[in-house]
Amino acid sequence: MNAVLEPGKPDVEAILPDLVDIIRPYAKSYAGELNADTKIEKIGIDSFDFVEIIFNVEEKYGVDVDYNVNSTFSKLSTIGDFAAEISKLVAAKTGA
Repeated sequence: MNAVLEPGKPDVEAILPDLVDIIRPYAKSYAGELNADTKIEKIGIDSFDFVEIIFNVEEKYGVDVDYNVNSTFSKLSTIGDFAAEISKLVAAKTGA
């Protein structure tokens, strides 16, 4: 069951299960459990996959992700880091 974000209260723990669900189909070479500590580089996501993941995140949360080589998103290490950045975007959008 996916967590529901309370309006105005974006929470990394609430975002994480949905983000894992979004990422899971793209984790081609990773047999382990996906969680906050999972290293993005270890799960077999290529740049094309990541762009699709970003599109899915934008659609799910109604945010615009500025993805380019120099952006914060290109420096993410773990799924938890990714969830934290989404949380910041949702907070900015909702004024939280």
